[in-house]
Amino acid sequence: MEFIGLDQQPLSVVEDAGFRQLITTLDPRYILPGRKYFTDVCLPQLYQTVYTHIDSILKGQCHI
Repeated sequence: MEFIGLDQQPLSVVEDAGFRQLITTLDPRYILPGRKYFTDVCLPQLYQTVYTHIDSILKGQCHI
């Protein structure tokens, strides 16, 4: 998810042949999940983590 977010890549990049080949070259045992996994699982988890972090920071502020 960091690669997708930091480099502003579309979630579909995980289905691109070149990206899949890169991951296979790095670790042939790793099975790269498809876009749906990132959309349905990773993105909501990341959202909740970031939301909780920002919420805790804001709750500690007197003036916003």
